[in-house]
Amino acid sequence: MNKLPKRVTPVDGDEKQQDLDFLNIPNFAKEAMQESLSNVSPEALQAKVTEEQISKIVGNLANTFGIEAKHAYIAIILLFLKGAASSSTPLTLSVTVVGKEITKRDLVNSYSLVAKNNYLRRLAEAMAEMIGQFAQKNGLNGELAKRIEGTVRAAGEPSLTTKEKAWCSSFSQAVDNLDELSGSERLSKLLHQDYDKRFSKKQIKKQSSTNNGSQQPNANKNNQQKPQGGKKTEERKRSGKRANSTESDKKGQK
Repeated sequence: MNKLPKRVTPVDGDEKQQDLDFLNIPNFAKEAMQESLSNVSPEALQAKVTEEQISKIVGNLANTFGIEAKHAYIAIILLFLKGAASSSTPLTLSVTVVGKEITKRDLVNSYSLVAKNNYLRRLAEAMAEMIGQFAQKNGLNGELAKRIEGTVRAAGEPSLTTKEKAWCSSFSQAVDNLDELSGSERLSKLLHQDYDKRFSKKQIKKQSSTNNGSQQPNANKNNQQKPQGGKKTEERKRSGKRANSTESDKKGQK
């Protein structure tokens, strides 16, 4: 095995270059480490959807259905309030705006053309404040309002206010001043607890599936062994019947 050269503390020069020279890796890997990601793949650094991208997404949806941009924007908000940001909701989830039925699939298509990915939640988080304000103005509930209302009632706590319900969506956690906008000191905590609970359930379900998969071979072995035991039992029964029959014949002859 090749030993790595002893590291020498650099006296002058570029510290990063000294570190890369020390690493026993191919030259192309060292060159990659020195590249600026903003030049090579700027999309990788863009975790949030920009206002410019939102405008393009809305424009795509509006052109697809021949409607005004404002109506396409409302359709997006309504889809998110119905749960479109969740990966568990079907692509057939739909809303009707100015006589046009618009589905989650339509939104995903418009979004992916601009963002180059299918992480629809990023769009919901970028629009979270506008979605909450729209819901509050029109007396609508957030996607998690029904579930969290059940949680607080079960805990003997006061029901959610109309304002809290409007902001009660998973993506509302992306709003910096959520407590102020929702007029609630508990909503942020409730949303966080709901997320933790759902994440824990997913982990347990995943672990359970893994365990069941590892135990499956043993189960198959047991299933294969059962018929063999059954054959032996049948043979014993048949032998017993033959013995009884022979004994009966003997008695008859006597």
